[in-house]
Amino acid sequence: MRASIKFAWAMLFISSSHARIIVPVPAWDSYFRNPCNLYFVHIGANCGTSTCSGSGGRSDPVWEHQARYNWRGAVVEANPLTFRELQRNYAPFQTVKPINVAISNNASDVLDFWCPFHAGWTSLRLSEGCTTNRGWAHRGLGLHDLSNPRHHMQVKAMSINDLWSLLTASRVDVLIVDVEGSEHDILGAPLPDPKPAMIFFESSGFIPQVNPRGEAMLSDVRDMLKRQGYEPVKLGDPMHDGWEPLTSGHNWKDDLWWRPGLWCLGIV
Repeated sequence: MRASIKFAWAMLFISSSHARIIVPVPAWDSYFRNPCNLYFVHIGANCGTSTCSGSGGRSDPVWEHQARYNWRGAVVEANPLTFRELQRNYAPFQTVKPINVAISNNASDVLDFWCPFHAGWTSLRLSEGCTTNRGWAHRGLGLHDLSNPRHHMQVKAMSINDLWSLLTASRVDVLIVDVEGSEHDILGAPLPDPKPAMIFFESSGFIPQVNPRGEAMLSDVRDMLKRQGYEPVKLGDPMHDGWEPLTSGHNWKDDLWWRPGLWCLGIV
């Protein structure tokens, strides 16, 4: 009988103006036999730390682990203003490469990009909701004039295949995708090689309030991952957007997947 992966989550308590909330992030050091020197790619990294998150106060899923265990890899952020802060935060970590680009299956090298407030503001808290997804911008952010320069700009773009070619990594241990409703554009097609050992993505981007086809698209993503040999560790519930206390009984809003049998995964 194949051993099952250990289910582990690190809990981070954050105080906000509304409530004291509990934020779960994967305890990566419980999933890997040796958590040192892992290679990660974080798409939609924002500023790289928990300081730039929105009013939900969610934590960054890799910041503390990469600093503690000397991870290598890349942090990818589309917003050029937030990217400057991302560069500053990761400047001490020479093995992590910041990249200012949006990742999409769109053939264009430029994408439309919307932010909930002024797209040129330097307040990092305003970058959390920014998106390349037109439906998310309209229904999720409530933007009615999508051409308004107060909320709209264009950003550089590339495919995940081109990103992998740029990185030339011999292996990828962890892939994180947090792109405010555009997760299907990245994960809805076969991933390039080397395929990540674990994938962590925000499933709340498929909530029906902002994406009428969200449920079907989330199923597409999960089916695509299964066809590539991945199995779910934790499935998020897009119907419950936002972080809930552990006692609520609701699932978290993120999906965590793994490829069984890979040498780097910790087993019990």
